[in-house]
Amino acid sequence: MKMRKKGLILILVLIMFLANSHIAFSQTQNVTFNLKDINSDEEISKAVVYISVMDVSSERYVYDGAISMNNSINLALGEGAYKTILEVDLPQTPGIDYYRIHSFVLNGAAGQNVQDVFLFPVASLRGIVKDKLDNIVGYADLRFECVNDMGVEFPQTTTKFGSIAVDAMPVGSCKIFASLGDAVGYEEINLNQGQLMDMEINLDKSIVAPEKDDSVIWTIILILAVLAALFAYIYFILKKEKKLEKDVKKEKRVEKKIEKLEQDIGGKRAEDIIPTLNAKEKDVMNHLFLNRKESSQARIRHDTGIPRTSLARVLQSLESKNIIKVEKHGKLVKVKLTPWFLGKD
Repeated sequence: MKMRKKGLILILVLIMFLANSHIAFSQTQNVTFNLKDINSDEEISKAVVYISVMDVSSERYVYDGAISMNNSINLALGEGAYKTILEVDLPQTPGIDYYRIHSFVLNGAAGQNVQDVFLFPVASLRGIVKDKLDNIVGYADLRFECVNDMGVEFPQTTTKFGSIAVDAMPVGSCKIFASLGDAVGYEEINLNQGQLMDMEINLDKSIVAPEKDDSVIWTIILILAVLAALFAYIYFILKKEKKLEKDVKKEKRVEKKIEKLEQDIGGKRAEDIIPTLNAKEKDVMNHLFLNRKESSQARIRHDTGIPRTSLARVLQSLESKNIIKVEKHGKLVKVKLTPWFLGKD
């Protein structure tokens, strides 16, 4: 007896569970949209409809002027209020023909929820922004002023490539303004339903592109700088070698001239004495040989580069050897070779 009661209770619980489940499943509400022209109140049919609900987009072909939100979408959304964007494209026109932002509610009530949705006539726009020199202007600021406002979200800027694209533009008159920096421009257009219009906005000034990849330019500049430094170094080395070669030739000419002067001036005595002199004494003697056997102390110091005090000691040493004679004429000090050194005594 007790076993029968437990069995009956389990059966009743199962029946109640199935009944509640049936009620829950049957309470999925199906929303149907009847699409109509807001001006003529006529139903729209045989068109491609683009629907966006909570970033869920779908494309459907409408035959009878109605479109149904299927159960899978309803179950995914759950109960609540939702905003739907509808775009309708008639095959006989190049652009989008109708547009509407429509709100609907999903609740737990079972059955059909049929709604009439009145759509606005629209057109489509494709455009580009250029500056005064016909350069494409990317990231230019945009502003739309249209006679008919349907709540369309217009783009705020052009793309990187300076283009504008609006699928659903209000029909009628519109002004589109573009600007970048202090360069501005605008275009006024008049749109018809289903039209796909191409447009160009020209700014009143030229624009220097704000973003450029200068790596190639800087690489070229660096290469040119390295080449310039290399050429400068080579030129400096060649010039230095040329000057050194010139100095060597000059020095050899001077040595030959001095040798000849030594032979002509001092003869055997000069040949014997000159090798015994130190470097500074030889510098003084070379100067005297090249200046007709006499000069001034100031000129000797200037030409040989011997400091004043050192030069005084050198002249004193040469004078003590009876090679030169030093004569003072006021502030002027004259130095000349002695007759003895010249072989005249």
